[in-house]
Amino acid sequence: MNDQVDALVKQIRKQLVFTEDIDMAVAQIKEEFGALLPPDQLALLPVAREKLIEELGQLKTHNSLHDERRGIWYTGPSEGGIWSKLENHYLSPNGKNWPTTDVESIDAASSEVVSLLDPPQRDSFSTRGLVVGYVQSGKTANMTAVISKAVDAGFRMVIILAGTTNKLREQTQKRLVADIVERDKAAWQLFTDPDSDYYPGSTVTFEPCSGAGGPARLLVVKKIIPVLERLHKVLEASGRDRMGSCPTLIIDDESDQASVNASGRVDEIT
Repeated sequence: MNDQVDALVKQIRKQLVFTEDIDMAVAQIKEEFGALLPPDQLALLPVAREKLIEELGQLKTHNSLHDERRGIWYTGPSEGGIWSKLENHYLSPNGKNWPTTDVESIDAASSEVVSLLDPPQRDSFSTRGLVVGYVQSGKTANMTAVISKAVDAGFRMVIILAGTTNKLREQTQKRLVADIVERDKAAWQLFTDPDSDYYPGSTVTFEPCSGAGGPARLLVVKKIIPVLERLHKVLEASGRDRMGSCPTLIIDDESDQASVNASGRVDEIT
């Protein structure tokens, strides 16, 4: 029995590459292989599902709209904002033309993430979190939705750490511009473009937020020391008082590569 369960767990893991969650993977296995599997083995699928969840470590589902740490501050997107335009782009036959169920899933997941941030209207805040997604599970679409809703809710600057190569950074920049900036150009002020982030001699300069209104700042930068040092100098030169009026969302888009060493020691890398 254990061997059969382990075989099913392995099959579910393989299927996860092509699906969004475990339940969908199990359903597809039933649909594709149900007629080929003996009834007793098919009956073990729920057991295999539970075993895989235990192995992966079941991710806690936050009741995010009622989080006691920050109270109820985000109850979902408002009509007419950046998210509404992005949602229409996802659904429209002239846009991505994605299935309604997929967009509803992105809507729910992104609202969950935004609600777990501290309210940007506070004088000071610092929220940290990790969002995990399977390969080809729509992580970039979810990230774009989170950005849209966060800006609608009051965040005024978004910094994306987009890998370590020019190609990957350029790809991320183009995707964000196509999906959200082009939907409402007046809502954004770009400080990076497909050809440049903060490389030596860059003509891209940073103008800090002057208040809650106006366009949101968008920066897509590489995670390499010279670029981040130059960005840091520009932000520091803007002054802490002025930057204090600029609630900022920082997303490490490639958190499994060149991420922060939380130990603070070169010889002890986390």
